[in-house]
Amino acid sequence: MIGALNIAQTGLSASKYAVENVANNITNENTPGYKKRVVNFSEINNLSLTAGQGVGYDLARVTSEFLYGNLVTETSKFSYNEEVSQILENVEALFAETENSGFSANLNRYYQSVENLRSEPNNEIYQADLANNGKFLVESIQKIYEGIERIQLVKEEELKANVDKVNNILNDIGKINERISDYDEVSIDLLDKRDNLEAELSKYVDIEVTNFDNEYELKIAGQTAVRYSTNIRSISIDEEKTTQIDRFSLKDSNGIAYDGIKNDLVVVGGVETAVPKTFEDGDVITYTFNAQESVSVKLGEVNLDGDTITEDNLIRSLVLEINNNPEIRTNITAYNGNPIYDANNNLVDYGQDEYLVIIADDSGIEGKFDSRVSIESIDEITSEVERENIYKTELTSEEASEFNVLNIFGSEVNLSSGIIKAQIEYSDSTSPINKLQDFKDQLDTFANTLTDLGSAYYRNTISGEYVYGQKSADELAQSNLEPAKATIDMSALNFADINTIEIDYDGVVVTLDSPAIAAATTSEELATAIQNELNTEQGANVTVETKINGDIVINDPEFKLIDNTGFKVLDATTPIPNTYFPSLDIDLEPKYEQSLSELNLFSGSDVKSLKFNTEVINSLDQNDLDYLASIQWKDDVSFDLKAQDPNDNDSVSFSEFYQSIRVSVSSEKESADFVLNTQAEVRQSLEATYESIVRVDKDEEMTALI
Repeated sequence: MIGALNIAQTGLSASKYAVENVANNITNENTPGYKKRVVNFSEINNLSLTAGQGVGYDLARVTSEFLYGNLVTETSKFSYNEEVSQILENVEALFAETENSGFSANLNRYYQSVENLRSEPNNEIYQADLANNGKFLVESIQKIYEGIERIQLVKEEELKANVDKVNNILNDIGKINERISDYDEVSIDLLDKRDNLEAELSKYVDIEVTNFDNEYELKIAGQTAVRYSTNIRSISIDEEKTTQIDRFSLKDSNGIAYDGIKNDLVVVGGVETAVPKTFEDGDVITYTFNAQESVSVKLGEVNLDGDTITEDNLIRSLVLEINNNPEIRTNITAYNGNPIYDANNNLVDYGQDEYLVIIADDSGIEGKFDSRVSIESIDEITSEVERENIYKTELTSEEASEFNVLNIFGSEVNLSSGIIKAQIEYSDSTSPINKLQDFKDQLDTFANTLTDLGSAYYRNTISGEYVYGQKSADELAQSNLEPAKATIDMSALNFADINTIEIDYDGVVVTLDSPAIAAATTSEELATAIQNELNTEQGANVTVETKINGDIVINDPEFKLIDNTGFKVLDATTPIPNTYFPSLDIDLEPKYEQSLSELNLFSGSDVKSLKFNTEVINSLDQNDLDYLASIQWKDDVSFDLKAQDPNDNDSVSFSEFYQSIRVSVSSEKESADFVLNTQAEVRQSLEATYESIVRVDKDEEMTALI
């Protein structure tokens, strides 16, 4: 009888427990992370031979380890894509424009102010307008650049804060594991709390959790972070910086390094071979830093050590100039070859020229700089000029960079997903995934090219065509034209009938038709009129004289005079005796086929150093303004940070290049949103399936209660 009552009592207790569990489930229906509990009934262990000892019961969570593991993984991926989308959204806002505001509008206003001043070069209002719009142009691109830098700075601060959050979560998981180990039976509430912490952790890093035979282990990107309750490893973030080093060297097929300034690399018999250049006294080698400051050495002169500059000490002389320039030496240090130090930390002197090495004084992006070497060789006999640009060797030089490395217990962790992965990638200047750095680099390229084209240009004095930019100017070989001469018999001419003169420069016809030519009544007046028009309109250096019974010399190009009766063409091959009446002797002696004009309207090699130099506006003449105006319509600008190449297939206008950056920003944002939406659907599908298993359903609970 007592046994039967005991059995009934255990049954009532089990039923009461089940009813209380239903009430507990319904109460915690909306509690985050709460998993539905179920009561499992079983027979009490029967150690006797009698049947039935009563009803036993225990409590269990409803869960799915498989679905839970996949949900944690997809949550980590979703968080990564959400962070990327948010970063790009902030960048896209920086490039937002309206019809009257934004960088594109400022660029158009700058171009318009150039056009206005071009119409009246001495108009002070137009000069002030150009100064203002030039400054606004620089400020607007710098504002965008600074905005991207602020986004990076915020993400770097968030990265540090998120690392602390991850370590706090790991410590909390360790404490829960410790409490679980203190109980003989596992606390379901503690398991729920640990699951919540794991879910929160998965937002920041990708994790993997195993728990076999109560041997709990949590890994971050394959590295153990928590094991049992006693082994907890914190993560750390270390910032790495690389110093920029520019090496002007080259290597032949045998791997031997040569000076890239004094040698050319040519292919001889299929083998790359270093061939020395020939230098002569008067040759000038110039180093340019950040398109702002430059220093030069000239062969045959004395260097800062008092030695005559020759081919043998050219590099060492240039190093001295660079390191003694007050504007340059605060940013970089020049060396003759890779610096080597002895046991006393003294720089080893090679005793001979090696090759130019430039090292930034500051590591990381802050020390980034731009450098270039140009050579100008002038033939003293022919006055022909050879120019050449020399850039650093990409394979041996080192770019300035900054990146963060995540470590666990001294081992680098390579995350595959999570918020922290996105923040590490977008703070790594070397990562191809870092679109922020990519956008900054494109803006720097825009600024560098703007400075180049706004610094100097050459104009062909015959065709009128432009050679755009300082870098192109530093590569332009110039030949001194042979003096073009002609002596024209004036005895049969009526000066009052001459209205137009044509000069044919090897097929390029220059027409002179100024009122002064038409008004000339003597050979002297005609000579003066021709000389003035050629000098002012064509940019040539011309001397026109009148002679009596002078020798008649007619060289290429051919000269023609047009009068009321028609053409009179002088035969370039048939000499005419010197017994003629007074003649007009024309000597065209342009120094070079191209005429250099230095503007320095912009300076700086990147956005941060970009400057609009308002003080040079007053010195701009009509030719300069015509050149600046032509840039607006130039649709073949090269943006490769080198001399302009009209054959570059990737060349576009300034406006098109900037618009391509905006399109790139929008495209990256659109792609990120597409991936985010796809990942959100995957995560939501998994979450719905998982929640259908573990969440509390009131209908099910009421059915169980009945």
